[in-house]
Amino acid sequence: MGTIVKKHKIAPFLNSAVGTDGLVNTASPTWTRICKTASFDLQMNPQTEEYDYICDESPTTELMKYAPSFNTPLVMHKGEPDYEFIFDKFYNLKTGSEAKSEILMVYFQEPLDTADTHVVFKAQKASCVISVNDLNSVDQTLSFDVLFGGTTAVGYVTVTNGVPAFTEGEYTE
Repeated sequence: MGTIVKKHKIAPFLNSAVGTDGLVNTASPTWTRICKTASFDLQMNPQTEEYDYICDESPTTELMKYAPSFNTPLVMHKGEPDYEFIFDKFYNLKTGSEAKSEILMVYFQEPLDTADTHVVFKAQKASCVISVNDLNSVDQTLSFDVLFGGTTAVGYVTVTNGVPAFTEGEYTE
């Protein structure tokens, strides 16, 4: 039997680097891990199409693409980087280009290097839209959606002093 993947091994990061123009800085990202939530459920949202080929008795369903997204209730810890970033989007009613960021999914349960202490892991990166939904003062949560956009790049991160750096493509030692 294999090893169970623990929740802390799957890590969503948002690029919280924002330029003076209010737009995400993709050239020099600041990867802020979404930490203070008790729930994380990445939905793949498969997009399918049905084809009723004349040679088949029944229609065939083809998987065309995915539209990943997640909704999470962030616990409001003043001073935590994830809360401060999302609260700014909420408070300033960010829309359009100011609601965009980048999502970096790091899979710490999937090391790629052979070092005794792993520093290279499988990862995915995509542009995203952050949509704030609900500030619940009773539950002390600020809920938001992250909607992946465009093409999701598949690659790896190298973690140095706790900071991930993404590289698209296959890792080779």
